[in-house]
Amino acid sequence: MTLPFPSLEDLVNVISSTVDYIVNIVYNTIRGALIDFYNWLMASIEWLLNYIRANLPFVISVVLTWTALYKSVTAENIPLTRRIMNILTAPLFSMFALSLVDALLPREIKLPRYSYPALAIASVYAETEARAEYIIRHRTGYVVEAEAETEARAIYSLGS
Repeated sequence: MTLPFPSLEDLVNVISSTVDYIVNIVYNTIRGALIDFYNWLMASIEWLLNYIRANLPFVISVVLTWTALYKSVTAENIPLTRRIMNILTAPLFSMFALSLVDALLPREIKLPRYSYPALAIASVYAETEARAEYIIRHRTGYVVEAEAETEARAIYSLGS
């Protein structure tokens, strides 16, 4: 005779599957949040460094011009013609320094992002031709399709 309530084994199975389900959801949620936070942090630092890189040559140019003009105007032992020449040539030297610093710095700073692994999919056409495709599925449903894994990663990193 079967009892009207579930057995102890059924209760253990239900509880263990519920715990596994909750742990999986919590793990995926925390993992996704950490990945998104890391990507956001890298994007923010990247924006800040690119902003500094864009304005640093101009700051150096202004500081050099200001320093040269201040030194030439406040110096007591320099003749007037030399002061005038310093005032006229200081912006030219600072523009040279601007172009030199601008040439030495990288054009753009790109920091690494976390990308999801690409999954290989074989597509069959007309029963004789198969083509391998790589897709990346983001946890929010974003999908990238490409014909090579590195291409899929590149497309995904550009999209995020």
